Amino acid sequence: MPHARLANIDPAVLALATVVPRRCGFHAPLTPPFRFDSGHEEELVAAFNAFARQHPPVPVGLIQVAVIDSFLALAPTEPGPRLVEFMAECREAFAPFRVPSTLADRKARAQGATTEQPDEPPDRWDEAEVPELSQFLMRLTGPLPAAQIDLFMAPLSESFAGLADDRVELGALSLMRQNDPARRFFVQARRRLTGR
Repeated sequence: MPHARLANIDPAVLALATVVPRRCGFHAPLTPPFRFDSGHEEELVAAFNAFARQHPPVPVGLIQVAVIDSFLALAPTEPGPRLVEFMAECREAFAPFRVPSTLADRKARAQGATTEQPDEPPDRWDEAEVPELSQFLMRLTGPLPAAQIDLFMAPLSESFAGLADDRVELGALSLMRQNDPARRFFVQARRRLTGR
């Protein structure tokens, strides 16, 4: 599938700038990425389905293109308390399924991350406080040199200008999976939030 084009951005530069979000897929992470015991996969999926059934849609509000550390993302202009609370509930609900990474796991990720994961620290999958998890956001780029942030900011803001007056609502969850550090994530399950 051809890459989307942005005004005044060389396609090759755009491809390099979006390696990380293209591998992860366009989404807003709600829990730290974690390894789980494959023997408990059915329990994980069941817990995911139950969580979606128990929670109603969550208001996100107005969103905009924002600078988060060294990358650009879509983020709420003013995150509401219910969204912050919901993200905390997600982390708490799925923490029991988390299996700590081994040293071998970390070395394998580091070897596979040389070109594909330039901004991923070796212990990222054991780290809860990363930008994507301290606030609701959807990555648009990977890490950018300071000189490129303004270059990308204008065309991306223009591309998403149509959302400026739309109040976004989080109405569904996806359970994302990555079978190998060098491969892309895929959607293992998706459920609407149907609680009352």
